[in-house]
Amino acid sequence: EASRLLFHYVSLLQIYQKTCTELQAVHSHILEHLLIPWNRQQQMGNNPSALEGGLDTLQQWYDSLADLTWRNHEQIEQAGALRARLPLEIPPEQHGIVPMLLSGIKQLLETLITNSFVIEKQPPQVLKKDARFSATVRCLIGRRRHMRMTLPQVSASIVSEDQARAIIKQEPGAKNLASGDIVNNKGTMEYHQASDQMSITFRNMSLKRIRRAEKKGNETVTEEKFSIFFQMELTVNTQLTYQVWTLSLPVVVTVHGN
Repeated sequence: EASRLLFHYVSLLQIYQKTCTELQAVHSHILEHLLIPWNRQQQMGNNPSALEGGLDTLQQWYDSLADLTWRNHEQIEQAGALRARLPLEIPPEQHGIVPMLLSGIKQLLETLITNSFVIEKQPPQVLKKDARFSATVRCLIGRRRHMRMTLPQVSASIVSEDQARAIIKQEPGAKNLASGDIVNNKGTMEYHQASDQMSITFRNMSLKRIRRAEKKGNETVTEEKFSIFFQMELTVNTQLTYQVWTLSLPVVVTVHGN
């Protein structure tokens, strides 16, 4: 009886290994064939919503994949707990499989969540000091039944081109830098039950102060690029917390009409 239990347990771990590999392959496909092309269409000024159903199609993929990934996370944890209660001697090569699977599935979940934070409506490409502007950010992973997510607070700041590069490279402290002051730049994500979407629209942001770099030669102010940096802390099922961020397309800042 014990040997049969051991056989089934090892077989189960092998199935989880195969499932995790397939989940990662599906996400790579979504990233390459849906999310990256959608971002490119937005950068080119085209209508990204026309791309294979746009953001709503992407949300269906991301929501479903995150749901499946979280279920696998729970099942692998349960398999590890079950093994601890059974008086079975498993082969030495099988000892590290459950921690390895949990590490892989958590990494996939983190990748899914960080890639799911997108700018649905970009801020204007030219920002005028003291003038109101708006932007909409959205999390493509909604508050599904198996993934209970808190409604996080989102903040927006303006960063220089060099600061944006430092954020992308994940340099220490880069996310705390700013090149100016934006008012009305914080808000809580809203959950829209009808569409099962989490998003927030900043309607009344205003740039009150800008810090420019030193001019190089005959550069004009419109040659200096900035970006609006959105970030939030997202907690899933009260267990896992992620620092999520995204950068807008380049913007320039003017202080008067000329």
